[in-house]
Amino acid sequence: MSKKATTDELQTKVARLEQDITRLTADLETYRNVFLSSPFEAVIVDREGRVVDVNQRRRDAGVKRPGERCPQIGDRMYTADFAGNHNIDMRSELMECIQTGLPKEFPGLGYKGRYLSVKMAPFADGAIITATDVTRHVRTEKDKKRYASQLLQSQKMEAVGTLAGGIAHDFNNILWIITGNVELVKTEIDENNNRAHYHIQRVEEASRRAKDLVTQILNFSRHSSQEKRPLKISTIVKESLKLLRSSLPTTIEIKQNIAEEDMTILADLTQVSQVLVNLCTNAAHAMRDTGGTLGISLSKISLDEDETVRHQNLAPGQYALLSVMDTGQGIPADVVERIFDPFFTTKQVDEGTGMGLSVVHGIVKNHDGAITVFSKPGKGAVFHVLLPMITADTEQAERNHSQVIPTGNERILLVDDDGVLLETQERILLRLGYAVVPRQSSATALEEFRKQPHKFDLIITDQTMPQITGLDLARECINVRPDMPIILCTGYSESVSEEMARAAGVSAFLMKPVILGKLAHTVRDVLDEVKA
Repeated sequence: MSKKATTDELQTKVARLEQDITRLTADLETYRNVFLSSPFEAVIVDREGRVVDVNQRRRDAGVKRPGERCPQIGDRMYTADFAGNHNIDMRSELMECIQTGLPKEFPGLGYKGRYLSVKMAPFADGAIITATDVTRHVRTEKDKKRYASQLLQSQKMEAVGTLAGGIAHDFNNILWIITGNVELVKTEIDENNNRAHYHIQRVEEASRRAKDLVTQILNFSRHSSQEKRPLKISTIVKESLKLLRSSLPTTIEIKQNIAEEDMTILADLTQVSQVLVNLCTNAAHAMRDTGGTLGISLSKISLDEDETVRHQNLAPGQYALLSVMDTGQGIPADVVERIFDPFFTTKQVDEGTGMGLSVVHGIVKNHDGAITVFSKPGKGAVFHVLLPMITADTEQAERNHSQVIPTGNERILLVDDDGVLLETQERILLRLGYAVVPRQSSATALEEFRKQPHKFDLIITDQTMPQITGLDLARECINVRPDMPIILCTGYSESVSEEMARAAGVSAFLMKPVILGKLAHTVRDVLDEVKA
């Protein structure tokens, strides 16, 4: 090929690149114009809640409203910045939107009593948040009362969530002290001392129940984090029905058809139980005036490639099919289309929040499942929930992994402001063979690490501490030594999630209380990953 031909070819490629750049620049300018001139108030935030961009409508609105400050680039959105509504925790909503990949919608109360529809959707590496004035659409007095009631319920849920979060943090610390010391005692008791082991098992069972109770409280307030493990779904259904039976009216007959065959799913116990309870509660509400039959069935089905299309494009394989049926008044077609929308409800003002089915939908999706509803007015309704089953090999691998307790001899910097919990964790890690340097002050720990960053092989830190939080401590340590492995533990913290911790460079994220096996495996996995 001649030199001239090569030059011509290069010039052609350069010309094409210039055309592509020109086109992309025009597209970007179009996007900017659409965003800036949008009739809706809009703010773009990154995954940590920092404001990236604000459109003109939002800037204008901030100027017009006395006492309201328009969000600036770089601001953090800790509360709803739209129209002075400080009743919804925008940060928690944002993190849930980014983590689940699902849009969010909730009511807002604007300047001079305006009603707003606030929407949030994943966008690029964060989210776009818009607010639309829907005051004109809320015309009748009944609609206004319902909307105000939903807003009040949202405020109540947020208040309960704040209280639950504080309780969970302290309670989970106490639980870890209890469970940690019980596990230490188990290693010191003779294997033949059956009476002692019996009493220890009772303490362990009570601790697990206490942990589940905290999880249920956080689930209710939407501040929980999933803890998936292999579960027999038939056991969950049977146990949940025992609790439900006493709470339902005597005019409602419960019929159940639970298959006895083995159906194991990888799931969060409390959340799957919540799915069944919410569906049954809604079914009972549909029959509250006339009574009727509540049917619950559980069976196994197999989906091939062709069948997955009819089931919301699930992956082919074995599924547990949970069905909840009622003989109530049925659901109109227009309602069925919106039945999983947040805050949508056909209940009266004082009968509920309209969050039950949207919560169910979110839980099922987060478990890689699907939910459908079939109904005709006057003929009742049936909800079908599909949850993927795991194979026996997967289940056995999970069990084997948890039974073998790995050890080591590396040096660990352990940081927690709770002295009793710090001592318990230190004793557990020492029992596993590690050399431990415990520090009750995060500031002291950081100072010591800066002096000798290569003295330690691993840092394990609590999140909620005075002076410096666990996440900030992790960031500072990684700035000093980028390859430093760090495990972040929290009993509950609204300001951090696993995704945020990972983004900051944290190697592993643990929710308290942590059983010995889980802690041992996590520590070993993180250390081995660094060596690999």
